[in-house]
Amino acid sequence: MSRRALKRQRVNKKELAKTLTAIKNERSDRQVKVLCGEIAERFGGLDGLVEAWHHSLDTDLEKGGYAAFRHIAALVRLLQYTEDNKPNYGAMSDEELESAIWELGGPLPGEED
Repeated sequence: MSRRALKRQRVNKKELAKTLTAIKNERSDRQVKVLCGEIAERFGGLDGLVEAWHHSLDTDLEKGGYAAFRHIAALVRLLQYTEDNKPNYGAMSDEELESAIWELGGPLPGEED
């Protein structure tokens, strides 16, 4: 691996570590969402973020210690965020449900195969 690639990998790991700590410590659901959006954008989208996080997680879990704890604590915070902010589908109108389905990548009514 080139020196430039190694440096970029270290910078990405530092950036990811900083964001994971921020997510772990953040109490505002709105800010958790903002942090996740920013870090995904910096890593080239969700796929890039997942790949970087997966690599970092494997490495840090092998080492143990605070680095591994930071990953677990960030995951717990993200789970809390999703649990606290999940939609109440039972209270939604048909139009709201159709919109939610469309936002998740589903077809609009009449567009089904």
